[in-house]
Parts: sequence; C-alpha cells; structure tokens
Amino acid sequence: MRRYMRFLDARSVRSAVLAAAMLLPLTACDIDKLLHVDDVDVVSAPVFDDPDNLEAVYGGTLYEFARAYAGEWNDEGGQILQSGMFADELYNSDNFTDRQQIDQRSVPEVNGANFTSYTFLQRARNHAEIAAGLLEAGGGEWSAERSEVLSLGGVTYLLVGE
Repeated sequence: MRRYMRFLDARSVRSAVLAAAMLLPLTACDIDKLLHVDDVDVVSAPVFDDPDNLEAVYGGTLYEFARAYAGEWNDEGGQILQSGMFADELYNSDNFTDRQQIDQRSVPEVNGANFTSYTFLQRARNHAEIAAGLLEAGGGEWSAERSEVLSLGGVTYLLVGE
C-alpha cells in the first residue's frame, strides 16, 4: 500500500509540474486579444480594396454568380429553378411548399425560395461591381477578367428583371 501511495504522489507531482509548464506561456499573452475576431462571416472593406487580393475577389465573384444562377444545394435552387418552375419549363415533383407555391403561381411575399434567390442575385451583382472596380485599378493584365465580371454584373441585372 505504501508503494502505491508513493507512486501516486510522484505521478501527481509530475502531472502538476507538467500542467504548470504548459500553462505558464499562456499567462504571458492576452488570450482575449489573440482569439478576438470582429466579423467572422463578413469580408471587410480593406480586403476588397487590397490589390493583393485580386485573385480571391475575382474567384469569389465567379462563385457568387454561379450560386445565384444555378444554386448551391438542393434547397437553394437558384435562378434556373425559380424561373423554370414559374414558366412551366420544369415540373414540380417535390414537397417543398415554397416551390409548390411558385409552380402554382400563388406566391406570397414571404416565400423563402424567392427571398433566397433574390439575395444570391444581389450578392453576385455586388461582388461583380466591387471586383470590376478593383480589377480596373489592378492594371491591364486583368482586363479580360474585368470584362467577365462586368458581363456577369450585367446578367444579374437581367435576371433580377426576369
């Protein structure tokens, strides 16, 4: 029994020393400041204004337009699904109430499918306009990409009108 108590004491002392050695560096810095993020889900304006981020802004614009046009997940159909169901180009075979309302042309103002589609189109338009301005400031090597995002921005206006 005595041997067991000595082992337990030595083991607990080693554990306490190890824990103190691991926690000591954390007391030297401000953890709250280290882990604080202002806007976790929002890309701030300085990121869009930085010419070093041209590639990311261009890629983000393509992504936003693709999501607005074709949708991203099964529950977010995009403009193709919305306009196709409304114009009877597509047949409604699911049981989502929002999509059934579009197919039956009895769409209330609070229809979630319309809200999502409209939101994605506006995001794509906004990204295209920001990217066009940033790519213009980026110089001549980005002229093809600038033309592309301007075209995508124009298509978003047409789709909102549709």
